[in-house]
Amino acid sequence: MLVSQETPHVEVYERQADGSWALREETRLEGAVALPGASVSLPLAEIYDRIDFPVADRRPRPPRE
Repeated sequence: MLVSQETPHVEVYERQADGSWALREETRLEGAVALPGASVSLPLAEIYDRIDFPVADRRPRPPRE
């Protein structure tokens, strides 16, 4: 499980029976992530409890070169 410090974003990687990895992501504070081996679901609101994210800058960005 990877948890971003800058934005609400959690990635959970789960190894599959064939050895490959499956990725599940959640970016909504109203959402939750399931931890497959622990039979637990963690709400992002609890993971990011007491964290105030800055308001996104809504000005248009210049095009990349």
